[in-house]
Amino acid sequence: MVRTALALSAAAIVALATGGLTASRAVPALISTPASPQPDPPTTFNIDQSRSMVIYRVRDMGVSNFYGRVNAPTGSFTIDPGDPANSSVQIMFELKNMDTGDKNKDRLLLGPQYFNARQYPTAQFKSTSIKKINDSTYEATGAFTMRGVTKEITVTLADYAELQTTKFGYRGGFETTFTINRLDYGLNEHQDGLMLGLDVQITVSVQGLAQ
Repeated sequence: MVRTALALSAAAIVALATGGLTASRAVPALISTPASPQPDPPTTFNIDQSRSMVIYRVRDMGVSNFYGRVNAPTGSFTIDPGDPANSSVQIMFELKNMDTGDKNKDRLLLGPQYFNARQYPTAQFKSTSIKKINDSTYEATGAFTMRGVTKEITVTLADYAELQTTKFGYRGGFETTFTINRLDYGLNEHQDGLMLGLDVQITVSVQGLAQ
């Protein structure tokens, strides 16, 4: 019996030695390599008008800053941390939603002397490229259009975050602040900048709900 066992062992060794190449070729067919996990597609958010706002600031009479807002902006945004080239931002606001806290001033600003909202009812920003600065900060370059004039600007999207809420769905949001010269957009009243400053600081704070 011992001789039989030894003979079998020897035969097994010989078989492995002579057939090793065949065996090694067969291994890949028996062992499959797990596929690399695919990254989740980026989420597109629709801007929640009730939780988003545009605020502007301009020097008034040379002695103080005047603040106004434009309510209920619309649009959408997609931020892809893994591939910022897949990201996009589009924000539009209707000038009829301008709110200075004074109805007479609202009517004046919406008239032909300033924004001429009947002819140019909206303003908007539409990105053409976005790059990542860090996990919560992105830089967006795109076209800003107001009063029929379009210019390329670059803005910083700060405090970007996404969160699954218990009652209000999957949310995302950010804030950006940038400055324009109003003369570039045809807002030419008081061009000396004394009664009304030339630089207008615009802050856009948006929150979106996942599509």
